[in-house]
Amino acid sequence: MPKRLILSLGLVALVAACGNNETDTTLENARQAEQAQDAESAIEDTPDNISVDDTLLTGAYSEGEWVYKAGDPAALYGPPSTDAIFSLWCDTEVNELIVQRAAEVVDPDTAEITIVTPEGSRKYYVQSTDGPMPLVTTGISLEDMFVDDIAQAARFAVSGPDGSETLRLPGGPEVVRLVQACRRSAY
Repeated sequence: MPKRLILSLGLVALVAACGNNETDTTLENARQAEQAQDAESAIEDTPDNISVDDTLLTGAYSEGEWVYKAGDPAALYGPPSTDAIFSLWCDTEVNELIVQRAAEVVDPDTAEITIVTPEGSRKYYVQSTDGPMPLVTTGISLEDMFVDDIAQAARFAVSGPDGSETLRLPGGPEVVRLVQACRRSAY
């Protein structure tokens, strides 16, 4: 399949999976585009390094699975045939890893999320993002070592904003691959 067609399919699926398209789009579209591309990644799963003392990291994973999107790289997480409930992608203009989750903001002046990995946790202020489902977004500098903690974690959690369910997410090669692609594009 020509690379131009693969990149076009990837961009269409990314826009669709992020809810920025007015048509009915789902993670299934992103999965189909991912399967159409060459399997060029040989990244192995990270070892299980979960701290049993951190209750946010224990318990069942939130329903879903990871999908990697090439082109404008993104890692999308959610149940099959639905919009992503959590996503990561690159903003190379400002050298940030963009973090977005499905959630509503009660007080936009104080809305924040906490990301917890076995290595530590960080709080970030978030902004509401327009779309068919309520989303909140923040950015993390690609130079911040916490980006590596997220990429290398066997699992991580995202809590907040207030009133939102905690997301417990498995780590995976899709997240590692995304961070690597972001850094290659940014520098």
